[in-house]
Amino acid sequence: MSLNPTASRWLQKLLRRRNGFLSLLFRTGNNDGSQTTQSASADNDPFAIFLTPEAIAINTARQAHLAFLGLDLTHKQVLEVGAGIGLHTPFLLERGCEVLVTDGNAENVGEIRYRLPKVPSTLLDLDQDGPIDHLGVFDIVYCYGLLYHLRNPEAAIAKLASVCRGQLLLETVVGLGRYPEVQLIRDFASNNQAVSGIGCRPTRSWIMQTLTRYFGHAYVTRTQPDYPDFTPDWIIPETRLIYRGVFVGSKTPLANPELLSELPDRQPVFKSPYTFASGGSSAMIVDVTGILASAHRIEPWAHLSDIQLAYDQASIQPGTVITVTTAPQQWAYAAAIPLHPSGDSWGVVLKLRAQVTSGEIGVGILASDQKRFLTEQRYRQTAEPADILLPLPPLVEGCSLILRNTAPNTTVSQVVLESIETWKLDWGLDRT
Repeated sequence: MSLNPTASRWLQKLLRRRNGFLSLLFRTGNNDGSQTTQSASADNDPFAIFLTPEAIAINTARQAHLAFLGLDLTHKQVLEVGAGIGLHTPFLLERGCEVLVTDGNAENVGEIRYRLPKVPSTLLDLDQDGPIDHLGVFDIVYCYGLLYHLRNPEAAIAKLASVCRGQLLLETVVGLGRYPEVQLIRDFASNNQAVSGIGCRPTRSWIMQTLTRYFGHAYVTRTQPDYPDFTPDWIIPETRLIYRGVFVGSKTPLANPELLSELPDRQPVFKSPYTFASGGSSAMIVDVTGILASAHRIEPWAHLSDIQLAYDQASIQPGTVITVTTAPQQWAYAAAIPLHPSGDSWGVVLKLRAQVTSGEIGVGILASDQKRFLTEQRYRQTAEPADILLPLPPLVEGCSLILRNTAPNTTVSQVVLESIETWKLDWGLDRT
C-alpha cells in the first residue's frame, strides 16, 4: 500500500509530534524553556522545545502577570511578533482581539497555521532590512520573548513603533548594569532562538531610553512575573544565567499604578491579584501584590441566590451554604452566576467566601459571547473556608461568574459557597 504525498507528510508529522511529546519526559531544559543539549528527538520534532515544562511555566507566569496590569486589551488590533508556534495567541483571542501572528522562522509559521488555521499569520524577521508598513497599523504590538533574539534591537523597536498607534508590550531578557548598553551574544541553532544566530542583552536603562525615543513614553512594570528569571532585586540580584523584565512603550501617557516611568531597584514578584489583608463587613484592606489598598463594600453585582446549573452532569445543593459538585471532566462548567454591573468595573472586586472540599475549582468571568474567559483563578482543596478575591476586568456587561472543574484525571471537584460580596478599591486612580 502506498500513501499519497499529502497523507504521507501528515502521518510523518503526527509521528514526530507523538515522539516529541514522549521525549519531553527525558529532556533537561534551561530557564528559557530551551535545550542546553539537543537530543535526537528534539531534532525530529523542532516544536517540542516550546512545550517543555519550563516553557509552559514561564508562559503561564507571563500571561497571569500581564492580565493583572489592567491594560485595555479587549477588542484591539494586535500585531504579535516572535510568536514561536502561537502559544501566546489565545490570550489575545480570548479578549476579542484581531491578531496578526508572525514569526521569523518559516517552520514556526507553518506550525502556527496548523494550530490556528483561522487566525492570520505571516513570516516576519525583524532583523531583515526594510519597513513593515505593509502589515498595517495596530493598537497593540505584543513582543514577548523576541527582542533578545535580535542582533539589532533598536531597528526592531523603530519598526514596531512605525506600525503601532497604541502600546508595545515588551518582555525580554536584559543585561545587568545601570548604563544604556547592548551586548551582542551568539544563540545556538533552535526554533526558539535567533534566526540569524546573533542575539542581544540590552540593559533596562537602554530599553527605557529607546522606548521613549520611538514611542514617546516608556514604562516598566511595578511587579515581576512569578518565574525565577524575573529577579525582584536589581541591587544585589540572585546569580542566574539570564534576567528578565517587562516594559511598555506607549504613544500616549498612561496613568496606571502598575506601571512606573522610572526604573526601580526592587520589583515584588507577582503572586496573585488580590489577597485579603484585614477588615470587617463594610471596609477592608487588600494586598495588591505589595501595595495595601483600602476598599469599601458596594451594592452587589452578583447574588448567590441567582446561581444556576451550567451542566446537567454537575449539581447544586442549596441550603445555608451552597454546595457545587462538578462533573468529572476537566474544564466542565458547573455553575453560573450572572453579573449585574452598575458602573465602571475598574477597581471592583468580587469577594467570595468559599471552601474547595475536593479537587480544583476554576473561578472566572465568562464573556458575554460565552466563548472566552476574561479572567480566571484556580483554587485547590483547603482545610477551611477562605476569601477568594476576583478583580473584575473591563466590559463585564452581560458576563457571568463561572465555577468549573479544572482538576485533571477525571477528578470530581466540589466547592462550598458561603457568601458573595462586591467591593471597590479606594485608590482614586484612573487606569488606562
